[in-house]
Amino acid sequence: GSGGNPIYGTEKGGSHWSCRLAGGPEPNSRHSSWSLARCSGEGSVAPASPSLQGAINIPVNDGIVSLSTSAGQVLRFVQETYYRTGTAEYCQPSENIVSESSCRMAAQQLGLRWAMAWSGRGRHGWCLFSNNNAVWFNQAEERSSHPEIGYASICSQTVTRRLSSTLAVPGTPGCWVRSPSECPRQSAASWVPSSSRWIEDVYGEENFYAGEDRSVCEGRRRQDYNSWCGSSDTETYFVPVTQDCADILPSGQNKWYDSAGSTYDCNWYSSGLRCLKYGDTHANFGNTAN
Repeated sequence: GSGGNPIYGTEKGGSHWSCRLAGGPEPNSRHSSWSLARCSGEGSVAPASPSLQGAINIPVNDGIVSLSTSAGQVLRFVQETYYRTGTAEYCQPSENIVSESSCRMAAQQLGLRWAMAWSGRGRHGWCLFSNNNAVWFNQAEERSSHPEIGYASICSQTVTRRLSSTLAVPGTPGCWVRSPSECPRQSAASWVPSSSRWIEDVYGEENFYAGEDRSVCEGRRRQDYNSWCGSSDTETYFVPVTQDCADILPSGQNKWYDSAGSTYDCNWYSSGLRCLKYGDTHANFGNTAN
């Protein structure tokens, strides 16, 4: 048979959907996703392909280069992502962060406190996370060839992903999810990810910090949804917070903190989505975090 409409799913049971160029004898491999409309019937005129404009930059401080349609809808994107190693570990050489500006951006996207750049000759190299819970950049030319106990490395990865639809990606900070196959295993559930729009993964944000950690949103949560839905096409998209909190020193105090206590200071609010979600509440000393 025809195998159904590939825009909703390219695999079923032990079968998979593939295509070939007109007149060609062999299928052009498998496709994990398909974003073009199918023909209405045998011999009909093929639907028009989207008109592409070439690469443009999405206006967020997120290292994304995208290919868009004439309507500004994203088809694929190349993204710089960051992760933290375990203690006393170095990044793979190709994943070292070798500039202070990139290290600072990595700290922001991971929701970690930025300290400063310093020259530590013979010490743990490049962009690192210290045991005082801050990110530093070692700009010394001579760094230790062995990682140090008490330090983790912050590493960079380039990820290229193709979205299976031409939906414009969200711009609001958080973790967003959609399912082109409409979550087939949970057809009777009261809520499932949609194929027609991006939905915020509120559960993942509240329970797994998916709104603060890109690797959780675009890694773990995508796997969670695929497992729950019985599918392989779930798409997740992480939008980082770009808002910073600045410390205003109240009279007679050594720092500002909210009405819930000294734990909830500007350092606490500057992590992840906290300023966005809670920054207008819990006023103290005449100010909120925002």
